[in-house]
Amino acid sequence: MKKTKTSKKKSISVQKNKKTANASKLQLQILFVLLILTFSLSIANIAKAQGYFIPFISDGISIDDNAIQLDSLTLEQKIGQMIIVHGSTYNIDEWQKMNIGGFHLFAMESAEIYKATIDSFQENSQIPFFVTTDLEGCQNSFANFQEFTPNDQITTVEQATQKGTTEAKFLNELGFSINFAPVVDLEDSIWGCRSFPGDQEQITILADAYISALQTADVSATIKHYPGKTLVVSDPHQNLVTATIEAEDIFPYQELMSITEQRTKQEVIDLVMVSHLITTGTVDSNGLPSTVSPSVILQLKENYQGLIISDDTIMRGLLDFYGDDTDQLYLDLVLAGHDLIINFNEDPNEIYRMIEVITEGVEQNIIQEAQIDTTVTKILELKGFIVE
Repeated sequence: MKKTKTSKKKSISVQKNKKTANASKLQLQILFVLLILTFSLSIANIAKAQGYFIPFISDGISIDDNAIQLDSLTLEQKIGQMIIVHGSTYNIDEWQKMNIGGFHLFAMESAEIYKATIDSFQENSQIPFFVTTDLEGCQNSFANFQEFTPNDQITTVEQATQKGTTEAKFLNELGFSINFAPVVDLEDSIWGCRSFPGDQEQITILADAYISALQTADVSATIKHYPGKTLVVSDPHQNLVTATIEAEDIFPYQELMSITEQRTKQEVIDLVMVSHLITTGTVDSNGLPSTVSPSVILQLKENYQGLIISDDTIMRGLLDFYGDDTDQLYLDLVLAGHDLIINFNEDPNEIYRMIEVITEGVEQNIIQEAQIDTTVTKILELKGFIVE
């Protein structure tokens, strides 16, 4: 009996040890599976964040020398051309495969880095990118290796022409095609150096000389920030801003956008940038930020055939108006009449979502595709294409 009891105890002990070992083995297997799942999910999230799941929408465009078939572009490809993104080098592939219209570069250490970056963007792109910067001679992105005269120190036409000539040569050598300048707001109490000195007529004369020199050298200029008063109330990068616009505020814009005996169609400004200010007075945005106000932009389009571009859409002066409803924001930017939309959100998935939201807006007849076609034709023509 004793032996039998002992044997039973040993047998029970062995079984317990086996169960414990099996349980431990199962726990290790579960832990291993969980680790694999966690690792896989992490890799998938990283891949998603990098935009690897965004489909290629840049193929199949018919280009023959400098002639391009508009009908060969899909709706998504056309909408991609309307967007200017932050030129983050780790997103080059994603910007290319979404057929993005342009990218903006901020401060870099040297001219060589700028050139290499721009070359890497343009290398595999079917349609060249616009390459944009804010060379206003104030808060200069190129200050690490090059200084320029601030606008507030320009007092004569000769100086303005020289400034435009010098800056155009510099930008051409690096590979830039659009300068988001000059500022023609009548006053700059925020930065202190972005506006030309003088009254509205003097500012217009100086800006005209600068623009002519810049665009003669094939760098597109941009007057901003329509309809004015963007630099005197509060910073729209940080706040919702309201202002009363007077006739003198829009005087430079009206003059610089007009074809006259002194200014041919080729000499008229290529781009006008619209601010996020909620305005009353001579230009009334009807309670909306100017960037999403059809009354503001349609008024611009009455006598102007160039490109109308929004200020950056991730500024609080616009986002705070919409809260979390960025889908409606994207639709409203197009419905208001913009040709180009700046979105410096560095997440390629958000940019792709923007394209998809606008695409759905067209498919649902909220936005007319004819408007998109007119806009993209102007964009491609400024890039040097004959659009067929």
